[in-house]
Amino acid sequence: MKNKYTKILLLSALNILLVSCGGTNKTFDVASYGKELSFTGDSFKVMQLTDIHLTKSADNIKVMDYLVNNIKTVNPNLIVFTGDTFMNADSSIVDYFVKRIDDCNVPWAYTFGNHDFQGDYGENYISQRIQSTSTKNALFIDNYGEDGLSGHTNYYINIKSGTDVAYRLYMIDGGNDVNVSFGITGEYDYIKEDQLQHITKINTTLNDGATGLAFFHIPLLEMQTAWNTCKDDATKCIGKNEEKSCPSYKNSGAFEHFKANGIKGYFCGHDHDNYASIDYDGLIQTYGVKSSDLCYLDLDMPGYTTINLHSDGSFALDDIEKVFVKYE
Repeated sequence: MKNKYTKILLLSALNILLVSCGGTNKTFDVASYGKELSFTGDSFKVMQLTDIHLTKSADNIKVMDYLVNNIKTVNPNLIVFTGDTFMNADSSIVDYFVKRIDDCNVPWAYTFGNHDFQGDYGENYISQRIQSTSTKNALFIDNYGEDGLSGHTNYYINIKSGTDVAYRLYMIDGGNDVNVSFGITGEYDYIKEDQLQHITKINTTLNDGATGLAFFHIPLLEMQTAWNTCKDDATKCIGKNEEKSCPSYKNSGAFEHFKANGIKGYFCGHDHDNYASIDYDGLIQTYGVKSSDLCYLDLDMPGYTTINLHSDGSFALDDIEKVFVKYE
């Protein structure tokens, strides 16, 4: 269904080797993982873009024009990219993407998917480019290799209403392909236990009762079970799933961990023909609408997802909008 590459496995093995050979991790306090935005009225609009798949063989100018036009239409308070922005790209494509998005003058956040590192650049290039001094609107933190945590993104964004934090948005790197066979088929990675403990540390340290939302790429295993419930109660779902779910191969307890730490919903990508939001067992699970026509796509058109947040921290299924927009 999805292309797999062995490069990720080699990078993972190298990381394990480096850790096993020693090295001292720096200590970062909770505040050093945080960014902040504020409500300008009673609502705050998050625009989720996912699975863009910019690549060396595509007309990336056309794709970026499409994305920028959609951003201008939505005029969001925050854009969140939930992985697979790149696949078989190079550094010039990364540079072009970062500049075009940053020039929209909208705050934007980024986390990684299972294809983003499959390109002609080093593992840290995307993070370094986003965090460079030339970007003015990126909300992004990557302490990978310094703090000892799994994944390249384990940061959060507080959305404040007045002096109170109404929402906390967690940006999580859910890992890459694992158990790949001949570079073709395999299973998908999962949010690691140390990342979940990191979320607990953030929540218990700040202890402000903020409504949590999580953003990452690969859906949890509970997404499969949740979709089956829609057959019994359509009011628990919006959107559709048009392909078999491809979730993480391992259940690390993320679903229950999220609920225990005030997270009311999560937003992922990965499965291009799925765009359902499902209210399941106290947690809203949402596939973002695939945001370009690159790679496989059986829907009539790509688009975007918007999440409308309220200043009192309330959040429900009908606060999520699925929009499809044709290429011009």
